Amino acid sequence: MSIHIQPLEMKHIEEATALVALRYQAERTHNHLLPAQFKQADAIAPRLQGLVGKVPGVIAMRENQIVGFLIGFRANLFRGQRGVFVPDWAHAATEERIFDTYRAMYAEIAPHWLANGCFTHALQFYPHEKGVREAMFSSGFGMVVIDALRDLTPVQASAPQIIEIRQASLEMIETIRPL
Repeated sequence: MSIHIQPLEMKHIEEATALVALRYQAERTHNHLLPAQFKQADAIAPRLQGLVGKVPGVIAMRENQIVGFLIGFRANLFRGQRGVFVPDWAHAATEERIFDTYRAMYAEIAPHWLANGCFTHALQFYPHEKGVREAMFSSGFGMVVIDALRDLTPVQASAPQIIEIRQASLEMIETIRPL
């Protein structure tokens, strides 16, 4: 029951978006603030269709079934260095052997990215995805950015008297920029 990696093609979009929708639905059980629209595969399809055939992408096959996919696009990451960004909607894998699936997909696609001068690779995933995190860490990734999501109710905390909290304005840009 080995994994076979192949190029991601338009004919794979439906199965790939179904895998993404499953990931998203799982994350919504942990975070109800995520919008409901991306629970549906058809909301994700246009994003993938805009990449497939234009940038390298792969699928993972096991017993003639797609069990994962990975695609990313060129972006200036980390102080303008050319790299590849893989947003949360541009990858997925079934839970069975998820660690091995992600490692195999990354091992196949990374040489393409490197050949294109993209030496920085960023992959966005959800907090509950332990298998993805472990696979990426074992492939040499670290954790640089953590995004957080909360509702817009006022925070019930007070700042120490030595700190003044106020809304930023355009006039403050030169002060804020170096931060």
